Amino acid sequence: MEDISYKKFAPLAILYGCVVSMLYLFAYWGAFEINIMEFIGLQDFAKLSLYPLIGSIMFLLIGVALTKLLTFKELPPGGGSGSIFGQFGLKYWRIIIALHLVLIVLIIVFVPIQSKWFVIAFLISWLSVPLSHIEYFISTIPNPQIRATVLFLLLLLGGFAFAQGKIEAELIKTKGARQIVDVDRSNLKLKSNDQNPVSYLGYMAGYFVLYESATQNIVFIKGSNSNKMFFHENEKRS
Repeated sequence: MEDISYKKFAPLAILYGCVVSMLYLFAYWGAFEINIMEFIGLQDFAKLSLYPLIGSIMFLLIGVALTKLLTFKELPPGGGSGSIFGQFGLKYWRIIIALHLVLIVLIIVFVPIQSKWFVIAFLISWLSVPLSHIEYFISTIPNPQIRATVLFLLLLLGGFAFAQGKIEAELIKTKGARQIVDVDRSNLKLKSNDQNPVSYLGYMAGYFVLYESATQNIVFIKGSNSNKMFFHENEKRS
């Protein structure tokens, strides 16, 4: 039975990993108006998004998972259904979900600060509460503790990946990337100074992708033995 279960969920896990990678990459590259699908295939999604995401997401997931599991006895899914608030939620759950979604949209549209994306990620993750009462998820993951935790983490991870991409792109535009191009040593005719560095966005489809902050232009440099790139750490991001 366990072998069958693993075979059943392995393709879903791979598909979910691709979705998370896509969310990060679309948020990150989309901020520079680059359609990432024009340059890479599906097999490249994980490779381009894994390094930026893995460190921060691992600590986030471990912390949230432990919190959810340790507090389950005090606040299990449906544990407060007999209370006044629980009865109210069961009666008006459609309206509550609708208002929750409206709140998310309002924050996206009207809140200017980039950290809003992390708030949105957590708001989206709380949609796992109504999802955990859907029959499909109940039959797929019978244990309510595990089901609530898994659904919460799945939604949180997707939202966090998108938020991470958005915020990293904004930091590059305002403070520069973590890796700054040494324009002189790289023999590039690009505008660069301490206030407006040339940032390294990434390497894809055989090209170094750079952001010239002085002009807000995106520059593609073909990677080859004759085109050597030199980088240094950005002190503003250290």
